[in-house]
Amino acid sequence: LPRPGARPRGGTPRHSVKVFSAGEIVLGHGQFLRLGGALRARSGGPTNFLGSHLVYGADEAFILPRGTGDRLPWNFSIDPSVGYTKVLRKDLKLTISMDVFNVANFQQVLAVDQTYTFDDVLPIKGGTRSDLASLETTDGLPVTPNPNFGNPIAYQNPRQFRFGIRLTF
Repeated sequence: LPRPGARPRGGTPRHSVKVFSAGEIVLGHGQFLRLGGALRARSGGPTNFLGSHLVYGADEAFILPRGTGDRLPWNFSIDPSVGYTKVLRKDLKLTISMDVFNVANFQQVLAVDQTYTFDDVLPIKGGTRSDLASLETTDGLPVTPNPNFGNPIAYQNPRQFRFGIRLTF
């Protein structure tokens, strides 16, 4: 897990698509059916190769240029909603609703461990992945790579339900 107070280091996704819809169907006799939903799709952001900086601390040295790592995968969410309203009196309505978040239960990776090493290192200006083999600490010693580097540290939330009852007067 990221350390407390850690700043996210992934870049902004290139693409974000959001579609929302809602409608109400009159059933008669003071009854209504509300249907709605949302579709969200987002491309994954870039990742980095981070190390510790002698002065500024952990994850403050971009070993390779920012965004050199693999891009995170696209993530999607489909969130339907349904509600039923019954008018009990002129100014009294009862509504029962259900929202489902991530109905398809997508479990895509949202973040990976970007700490390449916990050692104090200096950035490799204009470096590439092949330059990592010769990376040294600020003391001139070989770096110790983080065994968790590149592994997922955050996933999409699983399918969730929200039920509601509302009395409006």
